[in-house]
Amino acid sequence: MELLLDNHVGEKMLTHLHQTLINEYPKIVPCELALACNLPRVSWWTGGSPHPLQDFIDLFRYLTEDKAPEIGYFLTRQAQLTDLGMMGYAMMTAATVRDFVLVAGYSLDQFGFPVEVTVQTVGEGLVALVFSEHLYDKNYFDSFLEFSMALSWHYIEVILPPDKKFSPTKVCFSFSKNIKQKSKASVFYRSDIEYQSELNAIILPAEAFNAQLAVGTLSEIVSCSLQCNQILNNTRSRGRFHKMVERALIEAPHICKFSFIETAKYLEINGRSLRSHLESERANFREISLNVRMQLAQEYLKSTSFPIKHIAYILSYTEPNNFIRAFTKFTGVSPSKYRL
Repeated sequence: MELLLDNHVGEKMLTHLHQTLINEYPKIVPCELALACNLPRVSWWTGGSPHPLQDFIDLFRYLTEDKAPEIGYFLTRQAQLTDLGMMGYAMMTAATVRDFVLVAGYSLDQFGFPVEVTVQTVGEGLVALVFSEHLYDKNYFDSFLEFSMALSWHYIEVILPPDKKFSPTKVCFSFSKNIKQKSKASVFYRSDIEYQSELNAIILPAEAFNAQLAVGTLSEIVSCSLQCNQILNNTRSRGRFHKMVERALIEAPHICKFSFIETAKYLEINGRSLRSHLESERANFREISLNVRMQLAQEYLKSTSFPIKHIAYILSYTEPNNFIRAFTKFTGVSPSKYRL
């Protein structure tokens, strides 16, 4: 399943790259890039490659070395959370920017980007998202680092509520760039840019870093997760309030927390009334909640590289062992065995 997701992401990135070349770099001939990078398909943007994510990495490396050093900023604007499958769903349903960044770090690692992300306190009221080299050749680390930073910031901007939008306090790079590239970075981040710094980092106000995030739209969530789509479509024998609870748990797990009280608050329904409505439909919250939790858990295990303890956390289990016991009882196998 992870391979299928990687191929899906790779094909999406190749499509975005091709469109960026058409729009911004009309003098670059896509077919010639295939020859220069020794790709298996000349028309690399049409799909069918056995390793589309590696093709994207090879093309991006080649382009940023000389022909289009600032292409990452154009490419970033085309990227969508729905490109990332279950990873995108986890980002869209993250409770805070901090939780979002944690998922983004796992995503960069799973998709083979040569960058890892950590969080550091860098001053009073300031937090830095620090991007560093991860097991790759330094010769092309800078371009991937810059792209990864831009991609991460773009996704953060996408999920921030309109009334909580902000710009970084400062963005730092350990390398240097020419005037044109500096200008592109400054416009993209709407912030001061510092080159030849000790860190590669996006520096944010701590208050913004811990800000609560908005709920993603249900259509976006469903397009990220096949499991969410299956749960919502399998409704023939379910009553109105059963469906409402399922929908709430899927679109806002970080708010509902798989709790009856929090879900009733989210739905703006009196708890006693909600319980009565569910009983009239021969349903109960505990069974609905467990079913949604376990189906999401199965997809996380199949299609992401999240540690089991993180899956437990995003499904609102207070202890990983509680999640492991519940999953084993529900499926008959432990999470680690299910993932094999």
